Amino acid sequence: MKTIYTLSLSLALIIVLIGGATMISKSNASAGSAAATSTAKPAEMPVVEAEPMQASPFPDITVPGVPSTGNCCLTQLEKRVQGTRKVDFTGVPYACPTGGTQRGVMKVEMQIVSPGGVCDPLLAVIPNNSKLVATGHLIRRNDGFAHYLADFAILNPAGTTLFKGTMETIDRIGTHHLFFNCEQCNSPSHFEGWIMGRGTAAVTANFAIRAMIVSRGTVPSPAVMSTPMTGSLNGTLIKCP
Repeated sequence: MKTIYTLSLSLALIIVLIGGATMISKSNASAGSAAATSTAKPAEMPVVEAEPMQASPFPDITVPGVPSTGNCCLTQLEKRVQGTRKVDFTGVPYACPTGGTQRGVMKVEMQIVSPGGVCDPLLAVIPNNSKLVATGHLIRRNDGFAHYLADFAILNPAGTTLFKGTMETIDRIGTHHLFFNCEQCNSPSHFEGWIMGRGTAAVTANFAIRAMIVSRGTVPSPAVMSTPMTGSLNGTLIKCP
């Protein structure tokens, strides 16, 4: 009887061991199959398509830069300018939330002289009676607030082009109203801006010009299409090897 009990217990243990081994084998096979499936087919990430950017209405322009290396030298520049601005208004006036507006092509011509002194030591680079001429597009509001972007050239008295570049001005702004209280933020008969250009003649080939322009003068209108201006150019001549 004892022998039968012992055999029954041994048989039960064998069955348990075989069943456990079978379960472990199936579990390993299942895990291996899952791993193989994961390797064969990685989870797909949802693709989010970027919305296309709307084309900007503002075109790029290129202006002369300044070299990041090299022994470039700075010289102060100070000139007095006097001349006229003439506008050929194109198209018809149109309405803006800030007021009636009109576009035109403006031509600028300024005579250049030096006041002399320590602020303009390289007088020979832009000699007296040289001339700045510019032609570009004007956007003018009815109250005289205006923006101007143009190509400019500086010619010496003999007519040789010394510099070419970009000119930008804004009418009816002032930059000294905060600290000096001598200009309104929308000063009438006043415009400011800047020029950036590079030398185009043998004598100026290694120079760039970068200067602010500040001037008195009312922007032309459809009623008065040519107006005088008088002001100054202050900035630097940069000479690079």
